[in-house]
Amino acid sequence: LLYSIANGFVGLKNIPSGAILRILRKQHQMSSRLFEFLRSCPVFLAKSLADNLFRAAVEACDEQAVIVILQITRNSPNAIDPNEIVCTLHGEDRCYTPIELAAKLRHLGIVKILLAANADVNKTYGQLENQERGALELAVRKWGKHTAVDMKLVQMLLDCQAEVRVHLVETAIRGG
Repeated sequence: LLYSIANGFVGLKNIPSGAILRILRKQHQMSSRLFEFLRSCPVFLAKSLADNLFRAAVEACDEQAVIVILQITRNSPNAIDPNEIVCTLHGEDRCYTPIELAAKLRHLGIVKILLAANADVNKTYGQLENQERGALELAVRKWGKHTAVDMKLVQMLLDCQAEVRVHLVETAIRGG
């Protein structure tokens, strides 16, 4: 299992990484051993393991795991930089920053944690004109089915200088 996680969940591609983390977290003894291993393993393994566990924790919306991973890796060679991690969502081809993914999943707690870890609300891996770019657009869901917006999440992103593009304002007006 450690080999699989350290290697991008190899062999487990049909199972969302967030689901794997949720299963591990239910087994308290297993998750505590995993986090202890993260503290003590060689740096070359720890970095890959930490990055992949962090991605899985964001996808699983597991606030506690995100906090623990950030704390364990702080001030170490395998420290997590939320602006350098590339996340994906199971079943999608798109790449996200951790804060983009948390905003897309509309998880206020994870967004707060990432902002405290200096995540850039405007950084994006979205390249196409017809896809959301940045945490704010993903929180509002500029494209696709329009649903009620979490205004606390939107306000938090705006307070952190999230870029407001004209198309987003048009979407907000059109969507009510």
